[in-house]
Amino acid sequence: MASTTRSNDDLSNSINQLDAKLSKDVEDGKYLEAEHTRRQLVVLGLKQRSSERSQLIEKHRQDQANLKAEYDSKMDNFKSKWDKKLRSFETEAEQKIEEVKKQATAELESTKSKGSQTSPRKPKPSQKLQNLRLREKHLAAMQDFYGAQSIKLQADQTEKDEYNAYKKRLEDQHQQKVRRVERETTKKIQDILAETDAKRQALYSERGLDAALIEQRYQDLVSEEKASFERALHLFDLAEHRSGDMNASRTLPQSKTSNTSPKQSTSYTSKTQTKHETNQTPASHRPPLLQSIASESM
Repeated sequence: MASTTRSNDDLSNSINQLDAKLSKDVEDGKYLEAEHTRRQLVVLGLKQRSSERSQLIEKHRQDQANLKAEYDSKMDNFKSKWDKKLRSFETEAEQKIEEVKKQATAELESTKSKGSQTSPRKPKPSQKLQNLRLREKHLAAMQDFYGAQSIKLQADQTEKDEYNAYKKRLEDQHQQKVRRVERETTKKIQDILAETDAKRQALYSERGLDAALIEQRYQDLVSEEKASFERALHLFDLAEHRSGDMNASRTLPQSKTSNTSPKQSTSYTSKTQTKHETNQTPASHRPPLLQSIASESM
């Protein structure tokens, strides 16, 4: 960009110098040199406009590149920020899940151990067992020891059956409690996992919205810059078109002899024509530049 600016400055200086030379050539009546200078001015003007157009296009490309670099930088910062935020969330969520799992496991183990460590007390004797014990004592009091022994065996078996049934009932109740705690434990873990998933989805949705906003802002800036460039290029083309029209209609300034009388002007034209015919050089012997000028004049 700096070299292009220097080149434009050099062209401007050259054009200013040629403009001054053109005026001087016309003033001195050096019209062939003036025509040559005018053509040089046209060429330099084309070069200048071409350079300005290139500079305008290069500025557009540079602006687009700057917008892209700024967008990439913002996206890098955005990703770094969100990666850190998501890592922190996952770490905290994992710790919370592990804590819930440990609490649930400890509660379940405690429930299981309570059932295995405690021995059930004897249940309250049934009416049948009480009647058997009374008969046993009555027969023993009557010294009917055989009868008392027989009733005792029946009472002992009944007591054993009732104890086993009572123990089985306690075990069933304990297993039901264990299963209930297991369901509650599983639900707690599932709830914390579902809660974590919901928070994770919310975070990713927020991240997606933020990324979409950055992307939309970048696209808007690119469109604005492109529209500005197209307007500038359009104005440049209009100015170039007007400049081309002016160059096409440009004529050499009139010499001082235009203020002479008609007689003097006629005399001067005649002398000039005679002198030109006398000094005219065959086309094959003219320098290339004069050949070109003469062919264009014709």
